[in-house]
Amino acid sequence: MKIKKIILGLDNLENVELGIGDVGGFYLDNIHEIIGGFTLSYIGKCKQADYLHIQIHKRVDEIQRLHDYKDITNVKIEYEDGSVEDIYVPYKQEGDFLGLDNLYQTSFISKRGYLHIVISKDKTVEEVFNEEFEDDEGVEFSFNMYGI
Repeated sequence: MKIKKIILGLDNLENVELGIGDVGGFYLDNIHEIIGGFTLSYIGKCKQADYLHIQIHKRVDEIQRLHDYKDITNVKIEYEDGSVEDIYVPYKQEGDFLGLDNLYQTSFISKRGYLHIVISKDKTVEEVFNEEFEDDEGVEFSFNMYGI
């Protein structure tokens, strides 16, 4: 199935919608189902990934917001056939207050303005995208592959 768009869900219930041309590299790993809920009135199944990395094109308006506030909670993938998958990402914060950063989310804006995000319990954006920090031409190539 071909992906039509990717929607990043944020902790404050806002969404950032990305067309397929807005995304360079995109990778979700170890997607699995879990059963749980917040109260006994709702317990259900949901999908969770252990790892996300994504490169976002500099033309996306919300780049600075995504970099400044580390609060991505889920990724919704909409396919061309109309089906949708909602996948939660690892999330950990210090304290009980709403709006605190996800300690598992790291990000970097490259010299040419591309945003790199990694959400992982054991890897940082620097570890995953180290070469791209030095070589923005490689990042531009990944966007050009999608016909930008």
